[in-house]
Amino acid sequence: MQILSKQQSNTLPASIGSLAVLPVFFNLKGRRALVAGGSAAATWKAELLAAAGAEVHVYARVLSEEMSALISALPLVYHPCGWSAASFEDVAIAVADTQTEAKRMPFLLQPFKAAFRAT
Repeated sequence: MQILSKQQSNTLPASIGSLAVLPVFFNLKGRRALVAGGSAAATWKAELLAAAGAEVHVYARVLSEEMSALISALPLVYHPCGWSAASFEDVAIAVADTQTEAKRMPFLLQPFKAAFRAT
């Protein structure tokens, strides 16, 4: 038996170009989303999650003018404190605006810690 195959090409089809990031789509309608931070960058994330139908919970000690305006305009749930392990309960997605690796890592690891405690 002889197997004939097409010569492989290293080029992408014309319909797919290079992407800076991978677009990911989640059905968030009616699901809880956590936003950690009250900055302008966090505002954009909260607005995006709300537009997807999520029940957005914002955890921030300080709010930017943009976030204050968004909380006034949309039915977001504002928690005037930092996030905690309990903040992740029933969360479908969590995003944070962090400036340093030291602040980012505990946030990223929190869902895994909760999963190990549950087993």
